[in-house]
Amino acid sequence: MPPGPPPMGPGATQPEGKMPGTVITARVFQFIGGITGLLMGGVMLFAALYITGDDQALREMDAVLDQDAAVPGGIGTNEVLGGLAVAGAIPFVYGLISTLLASFMGKRSGIVLWGTVIFQILAALILVVSLVFAMNVLAIVPLLFTVGIIILMVVPVSRAFYSPAPQGFAPGPQY
Repeated sequence: MPPGPPPMGPGATQPEGKMPGTVITARVFQFIGGITGLLMGGVMLFAALYITGDDQALREMDAVLDQDAAVPGGIGTNEVLGGLAVAGAIPFVYGLISTLLASFMGKRSGIVLWGTVIFQILAALILVVSLVFAMNVLAIVPLLFTVGIIILMVVPVSRAFYSPAPQGFAPGPQY
């Protein structure tokens, strides 16, 4: 057998420690989704805080809510601002966790692999609920991203990257 790394087959590990393309792609998707979530959630949270601190904006919102016949009675400024804050907190928290997980994806640990997969499965479930019950067709794009990340992380080459290297195939000098 010629010297060098062992041949790569199904379920084989990456002896050089190089991150496979599937993990790199999933990591980029996680960063894109995370940064997008942080920006979108941050803007909504900032808007809620800005309106809360501006007396004139609060009075104008009360006037609009009082005049709008489509708004059921009992929904006031506090409820609208609370809804805006919750609507901003969800993508912000997703973005924070997604960005943190993406930053840890370079570490070869099963915890990182399965933490990423479980987090994305939970995100996918929330997006499916949003799609079905809220009829939010805009949830399709992040749902496709999420499913893509899950698939990229569970393919054999990605799982092999996060599994420990067999004895004798670890990077570095062989003794």
